[in-house]
Amino acid sequence: MESLVVTLASCAGVVLLLQYNCATVPVAAGCGVAFYVLGTIVRKIGWALIYPFYFSKLRNVPGPEDNQFLVGQAIRLLKAAGPNDLFLEWVRKWPDAPFIRYLSFGNSEVLLVNSLEAAREVLQVYAYSFVKPSFQEKLVGEMMGTGLLFGVGEAHRQLRRIMVGPLSKPNVRKMLPIFQDKAKELSDILDKAIEGEDRGVVEVESLFNRTAFKVISTALLGRDITNFRSKSSQLTFEQSYKGILDPPFLGKLIMFINPFIPLRWLPVEANLAFIRANTSMRTMLAELIQERVQQMRLQQSDEKPEKKDFLTNMIEANFSEGKGVSEQVLIDTVVQCISAGHETTAGTLTWITYALIRYPEIQKRLRQEIVSAQQKQPELSAAAIDSIPYLNNVVSESLRLYSPALSAPWETGEDVVIAGVAIPKGTTVTTITAMIHYNPSIWGEDVNVFNPDRWDAVTGAVANPFAIEAFINGPRTCPGRALALLEIKTIIVELLSHFSLEAVNGADVDALIAPIGICDGEKPLCGNCQAHRFVCHYEVARPARRQKYWDRDYVQALEDQVRMLSASLDQSKDTGPLESSRRVRQLSPSEAANRLPYGPKTLKALHDFSSMKWASLLGQDGAPLLAGPGRFSIFSRTQLPTFENESQPSPAPKPIPSTETFLLEIEANLSLKQHLKAHFLENLNPFYKFVDPIWLNFSDLFPHNDTALQLLYSALFGAAAHSSPMASKEMAETFISYAESLVQKCYLEHLCLPVLQALVILAWYKHMQLDSAKGHLYHYMAIGLSNHLKIGDATQREHTANEIATIRTFWSLYFLDRVATPKLGCPSGIPWDVDYITPYIDTVPADAVDMAALTFDHQCRLYHIQQKYIDIMYTSSFDSASSAEKQAMYAKANNEMLEFRKRIDKRLYISRSKKPDRVQVVFWISYHSVLTNLQRPFLNPFDPGMVQNVPAVFRSATASAMAISRLLRALQSTDEVKYLPPFIVQHILRCALVHGLGLLAVEESGGQRVSSGNFWFCFRMLGELSMVWKELSEGTTPFALMAARNWGFKGDALPGIEEADSEKYNGDDGYSGIEDYGMGLGMSDDFFGVMGTGFGL
Repeated sequence: MESLVVTLASCAGVVLLLQYNCATVPVAAGCGVAFYVLGTIVRKIGWALIYPFYFSKLRNVPGPEDNQFLVGQAIRLLKAAGPNDLFLEWVRKWPDAPFIRYLSFGNSEVLLVNSLEAAREVLQVYAYSFVKPSFQEKLVGEMMGTGLLFGVGEAHRQLRRIMVGPLSKPNVRKMLPIFQDKAKELSDILDKAIEGEDRGVVEVESLFNRTAFKVISTALLGRDITNFRSKSSQLTFEQSYKGILDPPFLGKLIMFINPFIPLRWLPVEANLAFIRANTSMRTMLAELIQERVQQMRLQQSDEKPEKKDFLTNMIEANFSEGKGVSEQVLIDTVVQCISAGHETTAGTLTWITYALIRYPEIQKRLRQEIVSAQQKQPELSAAAIDSIPYLNNVVSESLRLYSPALSAPWETGEDVVIAGVAIPKGTTVTTITAMIHYNPSIWGEDVNVFNPDRWDAVTGAVANPFAIEAFINGPRTCPGRALALLEIKTIIVELLSHFSLEAVNGADVDALIAPIGICDGEKPLCGNCQAHRFVCHYEVARPARRQKYWDRDYVQALEDQVRMLSASLDQSKDTGPLESSRRVRQLSPSEAANRLPYGPKTLKALHDFSSMKWASLLGQDGAPLLAGPGRFSIFSRTQLPTFENESQPSPAPKPIPSTETFLLEIEANLSLKQHLKAHFLENLNPFYKFVDPIWLNFSDLFPHNDTALQLLYSALFGAAAHSSPMASKEMAETFISYAESLVQKCYLEHLCLPVLQALVILAWYKHMQLDSAKGHLYHYMAIGLSNHLKIGDATQREHTANEIATIRTFWSLYFLDRVATPKLGCPSGIPWDVDYITPYIDTVPADAVDMAALTFDHQCRLYHIQQKYIDIMYTSSFDSASSAEKQAMYAKANNEMLEFRKRIDKRLYISRSKKPDRVQVVFWISYHSVLTNLQRPFLNPFDPGMVQNVPAVFRSATASAMAISRLLRALQSTDEVKYLPPFIVQHILRCALVHGLGLLAVEESGGQRVSSGNFWFCFRMLGELSMVWKELSEGTTPFALMAARNWGFKGDALPGIEEADSEKYNGDDGYSGIEDYGMGLGMSDDFFGVMGTGFGL
């Protein structure tokens, strides 16, 4: 009616113009068209501003009123953090309303179904009073046709009758072998990923997509049509399918504009590609249908095949209808089944995998039920699969919480009254799945919790069939529901019976799930993140998928070896082997050094750093700063005189409370003991594994324990008090003094594991305080006591609880022996062959393995490699070895490190999206520090036989140092730096010295002055650590500064320690011309590259 009024007014305007001779006929006609267009626009805008608020029958339906001009809530919905956020907010505001009304573009009215009764009437009672919105039909119809999706009335009923039999549960169960076959193909792919270079790391969404596509095509059409092509087309079915549903950018643009402005006639490549793909796919399906129809009409076989695919069953059902549907409708239906059947199934499998990873206890319980069912029936039947209760619960809960269907829009084809609301024809009515699935009045207050057990007792509103809308309900329900559920369950059974599912490298699951979704490339928020309200980690530029996590690390190690061999070959170029050998032997150290691109200061510094000759560095008392065994050993504060000098008064002993007073105070202070116990277990024990937490069950009774436990508890309380902000150093000394008073008695009279554990803690404490004499005293007492461990060789048998405690204690002693002092090249006194001891991790049950256990086990393995293959390079015999022998030592150590690197558990990798655990950071710092120890002996510029390797070694050492700096920066913004273990000080010292070498080399080469940020950052870290590990940090800092000054830094390059406070890190690593291999080595965008420095030379 309104359009008629506008038309008549426009015609009247034209008549008036002609009547008064104001214009010619063409001008009048043009004005008439302009009047009509303008009038239409004014009418629509005016109607949009008036009708919804004053005349609409729906104006009293509750809904948001903070509308924006002419767009209602549309912009807010687009800008919301997730697609369901505003909907769920409205549900909470109007929980009892059957419908919620909001305005969209052009102030058009949209009704949201908000109650189970309204859902029942919309989806069932008045199902055929609704049609799909015209826009959606125009958008999707050109790809999928009419078929079941857009069929209405009797046409839709007829299609459902044709499909209900082929997709009934009995017929679907006959397809189980297809599901199982494709599930086993998926298992084979995962097996290859575990055995191959990916080491079990897979991107599951693409695998599920391809598996679901194969399943649905085989089940529906009787063959895997992935690579099927018709005789008249060069495109395969998969290529055609993707060409239609996943076109390039211009194709997507045309797809969305075409429903409003027809653009398919334009002769552009995007249109031509779409037409080719669409024609090819429909031709292939037509050929298959014609072939199947011809076979049935000819009745080539007297016996009907026992197993039929969906297409055959549907054609038979179509024949039985008498006047069946056309071939074109059958093609449309097949296309819709393939599209809907594989996308939603793959998405559901992806989200179930996510839930099982996020809740490992659910995964474990589900696996147990599956294995239990398989023990009764090895080849599970469809009925047996459907009878696994917890599997049904997990799948149902996943469909509720992570529904593959977000919404189902409808449009009223006639005036209807639903739940007391009169809805006029043409109104959009939408069922939002989340409004039902996340409604607390239906599902309870734990509606946001993934709880499969809620399905054990389905009562009340939950028992209403319309409480779950993953497949919709009523006549419009998904006809392939039974097929999808059995397919999902079959694949889950196959996966969980053969594999354990974990997030990549122990990363945060919520952060990792975002890349699983398909980002649209148009905006920084992908569909899956929108749908499920996660923070999206979409990035404009993504690295190539399936990038190896150690790939470039491995390549860098090989490149370093090639450089070493190439340098050796260059040295002997144009000479025979004998002459070359003679020439190398005759090369003097100074001549060898002159071949390097470094100045004299750098050459001296490199020689000092590689040979560890620090005797010229004297402390304030005139004695060397370093003393003791090994070539890079321990800080020493005192020098042992030849005889005791009785003329000099002994220093006054520190006042220590009497033992009786001390014990009375501690006995009454339960909160202190509990705090020290907690501090010890949280901040010390994870790094050293001194004791199992169960051994502290009786610590609250201290000092009323037996003598051995008194020794253990007093030692660990003292260790905790030293680093606890709630205690004092004096309290720590009191505990330690009491422990020391018990040592001799326990060592002679109470031999047991607690005594050995206490000795390890006391040795750690004294070493940490640079009390080397007592540190080594307790250290070697513990080693002596370890003779009685009787741990024997590792066997495959199950260990008893006592054996497990013994093995763990051994590894704690071994780890202390390796890290208590920075000594290198000294043989261990431990009387056991570590190669034959059961690994620490093998004593931990699989379900109890945590990050601390993993890192401790890896650290022990790492330091064993250093002891076995690297320490030999720090002995006096290394200097006299030939170049070939040195290269052989390097190659062997390098290969061991490379093998270790490849075997590192993926859970130890550090996720970019999650704050790293301290034990993770410490492990990777240790790893890079050991690499530095591998490289140092080959930095000697005065070794004629190895001089050609120095530049490559220097580059690798620099990369290791930069990786350590970056790892420490990851913790710098937290309060956790001060809780790093004391041996980290040794690593920071080496890191600082390498950064100093780099600064000196750049300065002396005449290059531009570079930032010394990394160098001074190390001193800032030492300063922070001195708050806890005062003696060790304060012994390290002056040594590093004196070494740097001794190398000859200029004043402007080494202005003093004050620069550490004034110079802020600006992201410049400070090394010009040095390729940084320390970050991003083969890491995907989910992981730091701080784990991947190249090995060796």
